[in-house]
Amino acid sequence: MTQEKKLSLSMKAKIANGRSRACAKCNHRPCGAALSAICSQAFIEGFKKGYKTHNKEINR
Repeated sequence: MTQEKKLSLSMKAKIANGRSRACAKCNHRPCGAALSAICSQAFIEGFKKGYKTHNKEINR
């Protein structure tokens, strides 16, 4: 049996960001590197907040 490596919350957020389809619906396409970085960082922060909130509600 192989032991799976646990992913940190930041890594989970980055993986989910890569799977996001929000760029296809964005009205700023094609965007530059700066706008892409801002959008990506906002997604990661939102993912972390949502993940933590979800865990708090489940553990009540």
